[in-house]
Amino acid sequence: MSDRTKVEPEKVKSFFDNEIRLNGISRSNSPLVIFITGVSGSGKSTIIDKIDLNALKIQPDNYRKTHPKIDLFVEKYGRDEAYKKTSKYSFKFAKSLRDLAIENRINVIYESTFSKIDTANDLLKPFIDNNYKIAVVQLPVDIELSIKRNIARYEEKKAQEHTIPRLSTREDIEKMANNYLATLDEIRKCGINVIAINSKEYSAFIGTSPDNRTPDANGHKIEA
Repeated sequence: MSDRTKVEPEKVKSFFDNEIRLNGISRSNSPLVIFITGVSGSGKSTIIDKIDLNALKIQPDNYRKTHPKIDLFVEKYGRDEAYKKTSKYSFKFAKSLRDLAIENRINVIYESTFSKIDTANDLLKPFIDNNYKIAVVQLPVDIELSIKRNIARYEEKKAQEHTIPRLSTREDIEKMANNYLATLDEIRKCGINVIAINSKEYSAFIGTSPDNRTPDANGHKIEA
Protein backbone atom coordinates (compact mmCIF):
# COMPACT_ATOMS: atom_id res chain seq x y z
CA MET A 1 0.00 0.00 0.00
CA SER A 2 1.32 3.44 -0.94
CA ASP A 3 2.39 5.65 1.95
CA ARG A 4 0.19 8.75 2.00
CA THR A 5 1.68 10.32 5.10
CA LYS A 6 1.69 14.08 4.72
CA VAL A 7 4.75 16.17 5.39
CA GLU A 8 4.04 18.68 8.15
CA PRO A 9 4.97 22.23 7.03
CA GLU A 10 5.96 23.16 10.59
CA LYS A 11 8.40 20.26 10.73
CA VAL A 12 10.00 21.25 7.43
CA LYS A 13 10.19 24.92 8.46
CA SER A 14 11.86 24.01 11.74
CA PHE A 15 14.41 21.84 9.92
CA PHE A 16 15.02 24.57 7.33
CA ASP A 17 15.49 27.31 9.93
CA ASN A 18 17.88 25.12 11.90
CA GLU A 19 20.03 24.38 8.83
CA ILE A 20 20.15 28.05 7.89
CA ARG A 21 21.15 29.07 11.40
CA LEU A 22 23.72 26.32 12.05
CA ASN A 23 25.44 26.77 8.70
CA GLY A 24 25.23 30.56 8.50
CA ILE A 25 23.44 30.45 5.14
CA SER A 26 22.30 33.79 3.74
CA ARG A 27 20.09 34.99 0.89
CA SER A 28 21.55 35.46 -2.57
CA ASN A 29 20.74 38.21 -5.04
CA SER A 30 21.49 35.78 -7.87
CA PRO A 31 20.67 32.33 -6.43
CA LEU A 32 21.91 29.09 -7.92
CA VAL A 33 21.19 25.40 -7.58
CA ILE A 34 23.73 22.66 -8.17
CA PHE A 35 22.32 19.18 -8.62
CA ILE A 36 24.81 16.45 -7.68
CA THR A 37 23.54 13.46 -9.64
CA GLY A 38 24.50 9.85 -10.16
CA VAL A 39 23.39 6.27 -9.64
CA SER A 40 23.27 4.66 -6.22
CA GLY A 41 26.82 4.24 -4.94
CA SER A 42 28.33 6.82 -7.29
CA GLY A 43 29.62 8.99 -4.44
CA LYS A 44 27.03 11.78 -4.36
CA SER A 45 27.05 12.17 -0.58
CA THR A 46 30.84 12.11 -0.45
CA ILE A 47 31.21 14.98 -2.89
CA ILE A 48 28.42 16.99 -1.24
CA ASP A 49 30.21 16.69 2.10
CA LYS A 50 33.25 18.31 0.47
CA ILE A 51 31.35 21.26 -0.99
CA ASP A 52 31.74 24.41 1.10
CA LEU A 53 29.34 27.01 -0.27
CA ASN A 54 26.74 29.42 1.03
CA ALA A 55 24.01 26.91 0.19
CA LEU A 56 21.40 24.63 1.70
CA LYS A 57 22.25 20.97 1.12
CA ILE A 58 19.15 18.91 0.32
CA GLN A 59 19.64 15.13 0.53
CA PRO A 60 16.36 13.14 0.49
CA ASP A 61 17.77 9.98 2.09
CA ASN A 62 18.55 11.97 5.23
CA TYR A 63 14.86 12.67 5.84
CA ARG A 64 13.63 9.07 6.01
CA LYS A 65 14.17 9.04 9.76
CA THR A 66 11.82 12.03 10.13
CA HIS A 67 8.82 9.95 8.98
CA PRO A 68 6.20 10.05 11.79
CA LYS A 69 5.71 6.28 11.55
CA ILE A 70 9.35 5.26 11.24
CA ASP A 71 9.42 3.45 14.60
CA LEU A 72 6.28 1.53 13.67
CA PHE A 73 7.72 0.59 10.27
CA VAL A 74 10.96 -0.66 11.81
CA GLU A 75 9.12 -2.66 14.46
CA LYS A 76 6.57 -4.15 12.07
CA TYR A 77 8.60 -4.68 8.89
CA GLY A 78 12.25 -4.47 9.92
CA ARG A 79 14.81 -1.80 9.08
CA ASP A 80 15.39 -3.01 5.50
CA GLU A 81 11.72 -2.75 4.56
CA ALA A 82 11.31 0.50 6.49
CA TYR A 83 13.71 2.08 4.01
CA LYS A 84 11.33 1.37 1.12
CA LYS A 85 8.28 2.61 3.00
CA THR A 86 9.82 6.02 3.69
CA SER A 87 10.81 6.81 0.08
CA LYS A 88 7.84 8.96 -0.93
CA TYR A 89 7.83 10.83 2.36
CA SER A 90 11.53 11.71 2.20
CA PHE A 91 11.13 12.88 -1.41
CA LYS A 92 8.22 15.14 -0.43
CA PHE A 93 10.18 16.47 2.54
CA ALA A 94 13.09 17.34 0.25
CA LYS A 95 10.81 19.15 -2.20
CA SER A 96 9.27 21.13 0.64
CA LEU A 97 12.76 22.23 1.67
CA ARG A 98 13.41 23.18 -1.95
CA ASP A 99 10.31 25.37 -2.01
CA LEU A 100 11.35 27.16 1.19
CA ALA A 101 14.82 27.73 -0.22
CA ILE A 102 13.38 29.25 -3.39
CA GLU A 103 10.96 31.41 -1.42
CA ASN A 104 13.90 32.78 0.58
CA ARG A 105 16.31 33.06 -2.39
CA ILE A 106 18.73 30.55 -0.87
CA ASN A 107 21.39 28.75 -2.91
CA VAL A 108 20.87 24.98 -3.03
CA ILE A 109 22.98 21.84 -3.39
CA TYR A 110 20.53 19.05 -4.30
CA GLU A 111 21.32 15.33 -4.32
CA SER A 112 19.39 13.23 -6.85
CA THR A 113 19.65 10.09 -8.95
CA PHE A 114 17.75 11.70 -11.86
CA SER A 115 16.58 8.17 -12.69
CA LYS A 116 13.42 9.42 -14.42
CA ILE A 117 12.97 12.40 -16.74
CA ASP A 118 9.62 13.25 -15.12
CA THR A 119 11.26 13.39 -11.70
CA ALA A 120 14.12 15.53 -13.01
CA ASN A 121 11.71 17.96 -14.66
CA ASP A 122 9.63 18.12 -11.48
CA LEU A 123 12.72 19.04 -9.45
CA LEU A 124 14.07 21.52 -11.99
CA LYS A 125 10.93 23.46 -12.95
CA PRO A 126 10.51 25.59 -9.78
CA PHE A 127 14.15 26.67 -10.02
CA ILE A 128 13.70 27.56 -13.69
CA ASP A 129 10.48 29.46 -12.97
CA ASN A 130 12.22 31.47 -10.24
CA ASN A 131 15.26 32.42 -12.33
CA TYR A 132 17.84 30.32 -10.52
CA LYS A 133 21.14 29.61 -12.20
CA ILE A 134 21.20 25.84 -12.70
CA ALA A 135 24.05 23.36 -13.00
CA VAL A 136 23.78 19.57 -13.03
CA VAL A 137 26.91 17.65 -12.06
CA GLN A 138 27.12 14.22 -13.69
CA LEU A 139 29.16 11.74 -11.64
CA PRO A 140 30.92 8.80 -13.35
CA VAL A 141 28.86 5.65 -13.95
CA ASP A 142 30.75 2.56 -12.78
CA ILE A 143 28.40 -0.37 -12.18
CA GLU A 144 30.90 -2.61 -10.39
CA LEU A 145 32.15 0.16 -8.11
CA SER A 146 28.57 1.20 -7.29
CA ILE A 147 27.70 -2.38 -6.33
CA LYS A 148 30.73 -2.63 -4.03
CA ARG A 149 29.97 0.70 -2.42
CA ASN A 150 26.33 -0.27 -1.90
CA ILE A 151 27.31 -3.48 -0.13
CA ALA A 152 29.86 -1.67 2.06
CA ARG A 153 27.36 1.06 2.93
CA TYR A 154 24.63 -1.46 3.69
CA GLU A 155 26.84 -3.48 6.04
CA GLU A 156 27.93 -0.38 7.92
CA LYS A 157 24.44 1.04 8.31
CA LYS A 158 23.07 -2.36 9.32
CA ALA A 159 25.49 -2.30 12.26
CA GLN A 160 24.19 1.10 13.38
CA GLU A 161 20.86 0.84 15.18
CA HIS A 162 19.85 4.45 14.51
CA THR A 163 20.13 4.14 10.71
CA ILE A 164 17.90 2.68 8.00
CA PRO A 165 20.00 0.44 5.72
CA ARG A 166 19.38 -0.02 2.03
CA LEU A 167 20.82 -2.35 -0.57
CA SER A 168 20.43 -1.85 -4.31
CA THR A 169 20.70 -4.94 -6.50
CA ARG A 170 22.83 -5.18 -9.63
CA GLU A 171 19.64 -5.10 -11.69
CA ASP A 172 18.49 -1.94 -9.88
CA ILE A 173 21.81 -0.19 -10.47
CA GLU A 174 22.04 -1.20 -14.13
CA LYS A 175 18.50 0.01 -14.78
CA MET A 176 19.19 3.20 -12.83
CA ALA A 177 22.34 3.85 -14.89
CA ASN A 178 20.53 3.50 -18.22
CA ASN A 179 17.68 5.74 -17.11
CA TYR A 180 20.09 8.26 -15.60
CA LEU A 181 22.08 8.72 -18.79
CA ALA A 182 18.88 8.99 -20.83
CA THR A 183 17.55 11.65 -18.45
CA LEU A 184 20.73 13.71 -18.77
CA ASP A 185 20.47 13.56 -22.56
CA GLU A 186 16.95 14.94 -22.35
CA ILE A 187 17.71 17.82 -20.00
CA ARG A 188 20.73 18.80 -22.12
CA LYS A 189 18.31 19.27 -25.01
CA CYS A 190 16.42 21.76 -22.84
CA GLY A 191 19.54 23.87 -22.41
CA ILE A 192 20.35 22.80 -18.85
CA ASN A 193 24.07 23.03 -18.07
CA VAL A 194 25.32 19.47 -17.41
CA ILE A 195 28.87 19.19 -16.11
CA ALA A 196 30.31 15.69 -16.50
CA ILE A 197 33.28 14.85 -14.31
CA ASN A 198 35.47 11.78 -14.76
CA SER A 199 36.89 9.47 -12.10
CA LYS A 200 40.19 11.34 -11.81
CA GLU A 201 38.45 14.68 -11.39
CA TYR A 202 36.14 13.16 -8.78
CA SER A 203 39.08 11.70 -6.84
CA ALA A 204 40.97 14.98 -7.01
CA PHE A 205 37.99 16.89 -5.65
CA ILE A 206 37.45 14.62 -2.66
CA GLY A 207 41.18 14.50 -1.97
CA THR A 208 42.16 10.95 -2.93
CA SER A 209 44.49 9.58 -5.57
CA PRO A 210 42.79 7.93 -8.56
CA ASP A 211 45.66 5.46 -8.58
CA ASN A 212 44.83 4.23 -5.09
CA ARG A 213 41.79 2.74 -3.48
CA THR A 214 38.99 5.25 -3.10
CA PRO A 215 36.83 5.48 0.04
CA ASP A 216 33.08 5.29 -0.43
CA ALA A 217 30.58 7.53 1.37
CA ASN A 218 31.23 5.70 4.64
CA GLY A 219 35.01 5.52 4.46
CA HIS A 220 35.38 1.95 3.22
CA LYS A 221 38.33 1.41 0.89
CA ILE A 222 37.10 0.31 -2.52
CA GLU A 223 39.19 -0.50 -5.57
CA ALA A 224 38.55 2.21 -8.15
